[in-house]
Amino acid sequence: MAQGTVTIFGGSGFIGRYIVERLADQGWTIRVAVRRPQRAQFLKPLGNVGQIVPIPCDLNSSAAIRSALEGVDAAINLVGIMQESGSQNFSNLQSQGARLIAETAAELGIGAFVQMSAIGASEESGSEYARTKAAGEEAVRKALPDAVILRPSVVFGPEDDFFNRFAVMARLSPSCRLSVADIQGSSRFTWATWPTPPCSPCRSPSATENSTNWADQGSTASGN
Repeated sequence: MAQGTVTIFGGSGFIGRYIVERLADQGWTIRVAVRRPQRAQFLKPLGNVGQIVPIPCDLNSSAAIRSALEGVDAAINLVGIMQESGSQNFSNLQSQGARLIAETAAELGIGAFVQMSAIGASEESGSEYARTKAAGEEAVRKALPDAVILRPSVVFGPEDDFFNRFAVMARLSPSCRLSVADIQGSSRFTWATWPTPPCSPCRSPSATENSTNWADQGSTASGN
């Protein structure tokens, strides 16, 4: 059954591919907004012909973001990086990018919006990654007070960059160990399978109840 059209920013990543598959199964038409759409072609077989469409989008371009959002019923922002490279830095992508996406969505009247943040997001954090995630949250809340904001911890699965990286290290060096001494300190790890939050736009284009509290409880998606 057709549900509407949704734009997923960063939809070709680890989390994104699972969200694309789930929404395609539910009947959504999906625009996957990414820098290099040719690298997102693998997503197209997850839906029917023409149901999943990778499109180019540079988060530094307001025009590109507007083009990606025009005519859709819902939007999901999954964009996030662990390492900076040139203009692909924390501030441009996780703070300013999130702000531009949310503000454009608000201007276009898109009420169903999901922002992927992180469990340690805080403006007082010593990590620029966490500070820019917090700034992105604040910008989204300001533009779209009813947006859904998710704060997952470490997310793992077949294509993740966390355990697979350690697996490669272990193959190269038999003495490689992962220290978990800090787990009982300030770090929190939540291992979970894919839940569908009760207020997720995956269910309806009008489902925009704020679920920040739900996300803060540590539930995670199987993704990026």
